[in-house]
Parts: sequence; C-alpha cells; structure tokens
Amino acid sequence: MPDPIGVCQTRDRRLCYEPQPSPDEVKKQQSATAGALRRGKEVATFLATEAAMEAGAIHAERMLAASSNALLRKGATALPVVAAGIAAVKGTVLLQRIIDISKEEGKELNQAYAAQSRDVAILMIVAQTDPTSMPAGYLPHRAQEIGANKYQHPAFKLATEVMSSKSVQSSELRTAVVNSFQQGSAAVYCRQISNSQALEQALKNDSDFKKRYDSDPAFHQGVLAAIDQAIRDPAAHAAHVHIAQSRQAASLQTR
Repeated sequence: MPDPIGVCQTRDRRLCYEPQPSPDEVKKQQSATAGALRRGKEVATFLATEAAMEAGAIHAERMLAASSNALLRKGATALPVVAAGIAAVKGTVLLQRIIDISKEEGKELNQAYAAQSRDVAILMIVAQTDPTSMPAGYLPHRAQEIGANKYQHPAFKLATEVMSSKSVQSSELRTAVVNSFQQGSAAVYCRQISNSQALEQALKNDSDFKKRYDSDPAFHQGVLAAIDQAIRDPAAHAAHVHIAQSRQAASLQTR
C-alpha cells in the first residue's frame, strides 16, 4: 500500500490524533471489578506489611522490656509509637497511589471522549463533502451513539470549523479526510472484510494496512463504516465488494 497523504500529513492538523478505544471500551477496562482488584492488591500488600511490622514491634518490645539494661527497657516503650508512625506514612502512600490510579483512569476516559467527538466530526465532513462515500444511516447512528444531536456538541463544532474555513490548509484537510475515508472503505471491500474477526485477521496479515489503520483516523473511520455496512446493509456491502473486485481484475488485465 503506497504512502498517501493522510490527515496527519496536512498543514492543518486539527484532525490528526491517534485512534482511541471507545469510552464504553475504556469503561469496561476500568470496571468496578478491575478497579477493586487493583486497589485490593495495594491494600493486601499494605496490610501484610503492617501485620509483619506490628508483630516485629511487639516481639522487639517484649525482648527489650525483659532486658536488664535500663536504657533498652525505656526504648521498648517507644517502639509501638514508631511503628504507628511508619504505618501512618505507608497509609498515606497507599491513599496517594489510589488517587493516582483514579486520575489515570479519568485521563484515559477523557481522551476516549475527545477522540470519539473527532471521529464523528470526520464522518460529518465526509458526509457534507461527498455524501456518496458515506454508507446510508451510518452517520446518524454514530452521532446518536455519542449524543451529537445538538450544535453545541464538540463534534458539530469541530466539523463546522473545518467546513466553513476558507483557508488553503483547511481545504487540504477536507480533501485528505475524504480521500483517506474512501481509501479505508476501499481497503475493506478489496479484502472482503465483513466483521471484526476478519478485520483482526487482516491487520495481523498486512503490516501496511495495520500501519495506516492505526495512524490515520479518517482511514480508520472508513474501515469501520464499511464493516458496519456489511452488518446493517449486506446487499450494499456486497455490491461494493463486487465493484472493487471488478476494478482489481481490470487493473490486472491492463498491466
């Protein structure tokens, strides 16, 4: 697969981002069970350490208290206080670790929501620039999924900014978005990919395809749109596959 000009090769890089898992996928990864397991591991480690520390302090206290040395007997009374101080410090460290994990999860989820808005902005740009490239019903379906049914939504705002701009850079970006989206869909039709399992296999077998899928968000959306079409409108998908195969055959005959 040649290296075409994708959205990340244009001067206007508003739509250049690394494709992210959906917020729902991120939430599954960050489920209460998974979170409890991570936190439980931290807590278990902490409690085990503290139990050992307490046992050691008690044993040492008893040993020193039985000593004939007055200074050692006096020092024995300070051991429980020292152990409690260490436990307090370790408890604070554990709490901070839990806070850090929560912050990381929040950042991941925010990134997923931002990427999702850009995904739908790409679909809106394609639908407005070349409606024939967008499978029927796909944009409304995706927009409804993320609640992009009002102009205040980030997806609407971003798409409107790109579509309304008169700059040369924005024009280049619109062209790159449509071309990359079409190339993503064409890649699906040429490879006869009709479900997520077939996509996964194609990504394993074709490093160039995987590289483009992982790095070009508009190409990525074109792939997903064509696969969704195979599920929602099998007849239309089959027709596109037939056209792609015919073009491939014609291309081979002219060589």
